[in-house]
Amino acid sequence: MEEQIIPKPIAKTPLIINILFYISILALILAPISYFYLLNLEKKTQEDLSMLEVILTEEKIDREEELEREIFGYQNRIKDFSDLLDTHQTFYGLFDFLEKNCHPKVWFSSFNLEAESHELTLVGEAENFQSVEQQLFIFKDCVEEISNVELSEITIQEEGAIGFALSLSLKSGLFEFNKFIH
Repeated sequence: MEEQIIPKPIAKTPLIINILFYISILALILAPISYFYLLNLEKKTQEDLSMLEVILTEEKIDREEELEREIFGYQNRIKDFSDLLDTHQTFYGLFDFLEKNCHPKVWFSSFNLEAESHELTLVGEAENFQSVEQQLFIFKDCVEEISNVELSEITIQEEGAIGFALSLSLKSGLFEFNKFIH
């Protein structure tokens, strides 16, 4: 083999290869820095996210508690109103009952109702004794509404009419409010 005495010039590397070499070195340096930066950014974002979740949960719990108090307040009001309606007594049924069950020849001039004991005292007049007797039978036939009927006094008036007083022991069904709201 022959040796050359004249040295050959060193071949120059193309410019594009030099540029790519420096870019790859820069990428090699930036990759770990970017990795640690992104890792730190993720950790900080997770902490912020968990803190926001806690804040939202606390606000949600506070709002839920406020809504629960409000709902329970309405619920108690409705229950109180329902209890009040259930125990409420009305006299509509009594007036309807008297209108339907009064003899045509009998008229009542006054009545007294003891609401707690359901005792009704009626003072009235009739044309004759037969009308009074028929009125008594009408009331005695009303076994669903009346438990007891008593003729407490009877008088003959100046005009010939018969004055009388009746005591009726009424059943509580006449006083139920729910019967009249439907």
